[in-house]
Amino acid sequence: MTTRTAAALLALLCALSLPIAAQVANPGFEEAREAVPTMPGAWRVDGDGGTVSLDTAHRHAGKQSVRIQKLEGAKFTGVGQAIDARPWRGKIVRLTAHLRAEGLSGGTAALWLRTDGGGKRAIDFTSAAFQPEQGSADWTLHRALITVDDAADRLHFGATLAAAGVLWVDTVELEELDPRKAAAPSQDALDYIDEAVAKIRLNAYHEGRVDWEKAREIARAMASGAVTKSDAHPAVSFLLRALKDRHSFLSPPSATRERSENTRTDDFGIASGRVLGKAFVSVPGFTGNHPVRTGAFADELKERIRALADDRPCGWIVDLRGNTGGNMYPMLDGLVPLLGEGTLGYFVGKQSRNAWYVKEGRAGPAAESAIGAGKVPPFVVDGGKPAIAVLTGPRTASSGEAVAVSFRERPDTRSFGQPTAGLSTANRGVRMSDGAMLLITTSLFADRNGVVYGMEIAPDEPVAEGAKDSPLETDPVVMAAARWLDGLPKCAP
Repeated sequence: MTTRTAAALLALLCALSLPIAAQVANPGFEEAREAVPTMPGAWRVDGDGGTVSLDTAHRHAGKQSVRIQKLEGAKFTGVGQAIDARPWRGKIVRLTAHLRAEGLSGGTAALWLRTDGGGKRAIDFTSAAFQPEQGSADWTLHRALITVDDAADRLHFGATLAAAGVLWVDTVELEELDPRKAAAPSQDALDYIDEAVAKIRLNAYHEGRVDWEKAREIARAMASGAVTKSDAHPAVSFLLRALKDRHSFLSPPSATRERSENTRTDDFGIASGRVLGKAFVSVPGFTGNHPVRTGAFADELKERIRALADDRPCGWIVDLRGNTGGNMYPMLDGLVPLLGEGTLGYFVGKQSRNAWYVKEGRAGPAAESAIGAGKVPPFVVDGGKPAIAVLTGPRTASSGEAVAVSFRERPDTRSFGQPTAGLSTANRGVRMSDGAMLLITTSLFADRNGVVYGMEIAPDEPVAEGAKDSPLETDPVVMAAARWLDGLPKCAP
């Protein structure tokens, strides 16, 4: 047999081989940790606070499942594993699990997959939200899918809970989805995928990065057996990730409705006070677009600034290190007293450049952005020219980066900390026929002098982060900011 014939035979055998089935350790949560018998063996606990335990009272199969409950005030909790991704490179991987929920509210549960490689965390990430209509559901088969990049070396997967209530997980499976054997989607699902392709191609800044015929083929395989439009959501999420802008994503109808209908005004997390003799304001991310909610956020931020301004501080520290993004305009409306009037930055599209600004005390660029901007009358601090130190870090993302850009190149302003998350791009919401929303990256951020970003934004003065939860007075980033302010004429004795 010639070398060429042998190679051809090997290729044929590979093509005819069965799909790979990954070895999930303790997939049914039947095994407990030796040291902690109430905890599942082989699974790590993820998140910033919650309880994870084995439960024999509720199970889909076997003798037990895992029960997950988030602590109040925590962002999320869950369980996860990681395996060698190299055998899965170039393949579609499907994660399935049976999920059960009681009383979910104020957030979502999800199955998720992530690939790492080449020294990079999160080459790709996908999650499939589990949001029962009434917050509760008996055992339901749920799935999430990902295509494994050729550079991936680790494949992470698991389940998370970012809501009040309880989530149970059982019978986890990870397998290759073979496109040749995938059940054909319904015509509704196929039409939905085609609708998404058309809308993404029309709007995406990075549309030219994608081989759309190949992407469409993979998306149809990922929608294997899909009947409804919602069944095709994982495939549409894949199409958005194919842009490789790290920012475009699909918002399902329930999450889209929640953002537009949410009127809560008691969960903002804004903080303020006097630190090292300076006025300190921490501006978190903000989610929502209902006028009641946006107006309340802007009002609280302005009122806190007004209260601090009454003491006539010589300098201000604006902390954006925990600002993970959301709706940028309520943040900017609340910061108008410090920003003053004029152009703050630009959205730079493939063939356009549009400014965002403050005009007559409101942040723009569009007239509708002023809706719900609050009832507190516009005012400025120190004639709109206070000295300001801006703090950034790796959790400063998306609209948080837009706020950071709004302070760039401003007189008597300097930034401190670590580079931002690298999502300094703008997303536009494009509605799908089922009420879901495509959040598509359409432009890059630029500062008031026209410097274009689109990636990490480095601070003017790099400062290593201190110990987690250290007091602000001993936080090295805050201390560096205060020292710089102390050196300005405005803070001279």
